[in-house]
Amino acid sequence: MTHTFKPSPVHGAGATLFMNEHCSDITIIITEDCTVWRFPAHSTVLAAQSIVFHRMLDSDFIEKKTQEIVLQDMVPSTLKKLLRYMYLGDAIFEDWKEAIELLKAAHKYQMESLVQKCAHYLQDNIDLSNVCYIYSKAVTYTLSPLGNICLEVILGTGCIVLRSQGFEYLNKESIMAIISSYSLNVDGEMCVVNALLRWAVMECCRQNKPLTEESIVEIMVPFRKYLCTRSINSDEMHTLPQFLHAEMNSYHSRQSFCVTQHLLEYAKRVSLQLIDIDSLADNVTNFTCFRFLADHSLFLISVHLVTVTSFLTSNNYVVLVSETGTVNSTIFELNLAEVTEITTSLPGVSSKPMFETEVLLKKPVLLQPQTVYRLSLRSNSRSLKPSQCHIQFPKTGLTPSKAGSRSDIVPFTILTDSIWGVTKLMYLTAPVPEKEIFKFRLQK
Repeated sequence: MTHTFKPSPVHGAGATLFMNEHCSDITIIITEDCTVWRFPAHSTVLAAQSIVFHRMLDSDFIEKKTQEIVLQDMVPSTLKKLLRYMYLGDAIFEDWKEAIELLKAAHKYQMESLVQKCAHYLQDNIDLSNVCYIYSKAVTYTLSPLGNICLEVILGTGCIVLRSQGFEYLNKESIMAIISSYSLNVDGEMCVVNALLRWAVMECCRQNKPLTEESIVEIMVPFRKYLCTRSINSDEMHTLPQFLHAEMNSYHSRQSFCVTQHLLEYAKRVSLQLIDIDSLADNVTNFTCFRFLADHSLFLISVHLVTVTSFLTSNNYVVLVSETGTVNSTIFELNLAEVTEITTSLPGVSSKPMFETEVLLKKPVLLQPQTVYRLSLRSNSRSLKPSQCHIQFPKTGLTPSKAGSRSDIVPFTILTDSIWGVTKLMYLTAPVPEKEIFKFRLQK
């Protein structure tokens, strides 16, 4: 998404002189892929906008004598954006990566106003795939407001971010701030351990250390006291390298895994629409809304249901079951009275009102790839009259994503001919499967 900052109207002089040989008294040289790029500039403009250029051009440096500035650490596209800001006062970004490159240049040449504009753009464009990279730059360039926002997002979405590749590129101080936090929202301590192991491997590479057990242990020592090892069961412990078993007796604790506001903010949505309001399916005790196959690992956060009934009672349960061979395992069973928020009251059908309700899960549920799941509604009819437990569901179907929603390709394969009552699913993709644990062999 293109974003333009315009702090003030563009004046004629800057627009005329930008990328213009007229009155140019200095040339900026960049070499990229054996190609020499030449940018005309004006020493007065450079000196006025950058303290670094001012010192360079107002001294006995060679640049003043040769009237050439040779830059070694910038690509042509970034230099053009830097010059554009100097001459025109605006900054245009196509994406967050361009903003980071311009931030690096603005910081080096001490252009504080441009640094802040880059930071504001990055803050507005944080997502779960780039938050670690942005956090890293915020720490590097001491951008505290941006860094604090990134840290809040990382902690609130730890179950996703700790599985991402970006986590592996954070520095030691950033990792410490995350791992040591009570507010880190993860679906189990193994998520933290696996993320820390992956980071430790990359840290060995950054420090030019061999990938040996000794090196990994040395890297991980400061963090082990922040691992909540009491919550790791014996089966999970056996999957870890032996060197991690020693001295893992931390009494550190974390908050319970839950659906945070940040998870909701970045969740993707699969929307369905009512396709046959006159076609209703009946439910007495147990009814299947639909069966599906997860195409990849994802966290399910909420389900929207439409029901036709006289009223919703506390004896209705939403149930998700995984089907593995002949074995069915209940993933969750939630009482509608405890988790449902009625969001819409729709026109009645057959003199009964139609309710659209949001079933927000108490905690995200990790769905494994290539596993069949069945979403059902169950009624406990033993304590109700037949008329009270009678619920009907209209037929629904997939609809194209609405503009502005965080939606993409449907992440599952539907296995039933029809879908009943489901109008929306909210989920987040899990970048790294839980089973991916320290697979390489350490050098002895």
